[in-house]
Amino acid sequence: MMRARRLTTASASPPEGPPAKPVRLSDVMTPDPVTLPVTASLSDAAQRMTSADVSAVIVLEAGTIRGVLTDGDIIVRTIVEGRHPARTKLGDICRRVAAVEQTATIAEADRLMRRQSAHQLPVTARGRPVGIVSAGRLAMASSVPACEDTAVSRLARYR
Repeated sequence: MMRARRLTTASASPPEGPPAKPVRLSDVMTPDPVTLPVTASLSDAAQRMTSADVSAVIVLEAGTIRGVLTDGDIIVRTIVEGRHPARTKLGDICRRVAAVEQTATIAEADRLMRRQSAHQLPVTARGRPVGIVSAGRLAMASSVPACEDTAVSRLARYR
């Protein structure tokens, strides 16, 4: 019986040169996020999300980030909790999450996302929303060991 041989590359030593720079959120975030005020309704959010082809919006109160609302939140809040989509305001149901600066690394964003049990984080520049990043985008762009145990990162390896 013949044993399979492991293929190796010609060079086993690491490449020369400076170490790779950590990937920044600005490299993987979705720029120009959809934002809505706390007074907008679930119906308003669903319509904006559909027209913009996004799965989350950033909810603002007086120009400050109040939280994030996802398409899953809309489903749960309307069907499971029996809320009326046109009468339910985003400020009443959005998930409060801390934002992360666009200069942060994906490892830092991953830690914050895990601490908050969130799947989407607003990305800011000097406090203003400039993007949004999802757990899936972080996992696909990451070689961070902390991300490797997530189901999304395991699926990302099969692309």
